[in-house]
Amino acid sequence: MQAKALTKIQKTQLEGELDLSVIRKDHGKHEYVEGCYVIQRLNDIFGHAEWSRSVVNTRETYNGKNAKGNAVVAFAATIVLTIHRTGATYEDVGHGVAFNPQAWDAADQAEKSAVTDGLKRCARSLGNQFGNSLYFKGGDVRVDDARIAVAAAANATDRRAAAWQGLTAEIVQVPAAHRGRLQRALQVKCGVERTEDLGVDELVEMTGRLRALWASGKTKEWIDQTLDGDVFSSLSQALHAKITSMCSTYGKDAVKVTEAVHVLVRSESGLTATGPDKGAWSDVSPAVVRSYIDKLEDTTQNTADASVDLLLIQARTVAGAECEQD
Repeated sequence: MQAKALTKIQKTQLEGELDLSVIRKDHGKHEYVEGCYVIQRLNDIFGHAEWSRSVVNTRETYNGKNAKGNAVVAFAATIVLTIHRTGATYEDVGHGVAFNPQAWDAADQAEKSAVTDGLKRCARSLGNQFGNSLYFKGGDVRVDDARIAVAAAANATDRRAAAWQGLTAEIVQVPAAHRGRLQRALQVKCGVERTEDLGVDELVEMTGRLRALWASGKTKEWIDQTLDGDVFSSLSQALHAKITSMCSTYGKDAVKVTEAVHVLVRSESGLTATGPDKGAWSDVSPAVVRSYIDKLEDTTQNTADASVDLLLIQARTVAGAECEQD
């Protein structure tokens, strides 16, 4: 993959100040950021598939017991962080220590802690967004608990604004004629009525997806597939609602009518209609589903008996013909 420069948005995000609400303090009051924050921020800025970490090696550096008889195990891990867009790699060594009554459990915890620490140390090479400023001795980034608490109150809003900005940057790369359909596809995929209703995690996930689709040239194909699925879902819901309404109005057996319609729709869609190998409902023809909605729509009090009888007879005929073929 050919290396590219960071986007303007990515540069802006990397150059921004560290979110004070993500700063934590250990028992010694040393400030740090958690591994889960670093991973989330890498996803936010670069996209889920646009960075990776490699564990070069891990090694046990201490194994003993403390005064309480618990196992004390320490590990070191050499980690490499790769940013795929630029091709840049960052290597560093992380350290982890764990205490546990079981030696194997302490070793497992210490090794995982070392790997996470290694990733954090690699990421800090990217700047303040990943806690690099926390390493400045005497720097003004150190804050008290009150300021951290105040910053936490605004954290959700700030994260959503940044995530929304990232998604918008991907949407505008799509030709203007397709942006409306793209936004509808995003709504369908996430099950919301408006794009503005997407949550932070959904915004980040969709941003990463759009970047990958854009890179592979499959954005329009994904939009078409997503919206086709949405149209079929709406038609399917409309058909079953029509069956329920008709049966309720004219006193018919909704279960039998539904089974009959399913058999006929599958058959007219070119699928096996009955038996263990019957075609999946999701594979039926939307045009056939629409035609049965129209048929049920035309049902009246005078024609209900004849219409239902005809559906049941036709379904039995299809089922019988398939049994003979078997």
